[in-house]
Amino acid sequence: MRSTCIFLLTLALGTAACSAPTGDAASSSSAQTETRDVAVHSCEAFIDRAVKVTSPSNVDVLLYVKVDPALLDGSPRSVVLFAKGFFLEETKFVNTLARVVDGATDEYVVSIPISGKNADFGERSQTTTGAVYVETDRGTRYWINPAGGGNFTWDQNFADRLSDSVSAASSPPPPPLPSTLLQTGRLDADGSSVYANPDRCKY
Repeated sequence: MRSTCIFLLTLALGTAACSAPTGDAASSSSAQTETRDVAVHSCEAFIDRAVKVTSPSNVDVLLYVKVDPALLDGSPRSVVLFAKGFFLEETKFVNTLARVVDGATDEYVVSIPISGKNADFGERSQTTTGAVYVETDRGTRYWINPAGGGNFTWDQNFADRLSDSVSAASSPPPPPLPSTLLQTGRLDADGSSVYANPDRCKY
């Protein structure tokens, strides 16, 4: 186990008793909630696949997160992307809830914006930094981090290294995901698999 940390969050004050494994403060849904944060160490959860999705106005990366409930201390309540970036929030980390992949019970998907364009800022790419965690009904958050801990960096370079790229009318495509997309997203051997899934977890 890389790190274990007990959180005592007070929403009214916006403070935390200690840092998350990513090194950044996290938020809680209720005042005076005690949360236990641990880093995954036995493939309790991991990034299994990723796919670059291109639409006429955006590029996103879909991350597929596998969860093994038998290795958790309770039932998985949510899978969350905890990150910051231009298309999220540039100055603070925000939670983005992943959704269950249709027809699955142990796989979740979350979209990370890579680039986009609109009338306000034209065309722009971004670097998203953050991590993914699985929260159980006992309040434990299992953090998925790169080797050595800290935050992942997801950017155009990461997206371009993925072997699987699809086009869609919108990015990310609305649920349910096309069956062809669900079969793609294998992480590559050129470095993206080692980075996103350093323990080479698979089941």
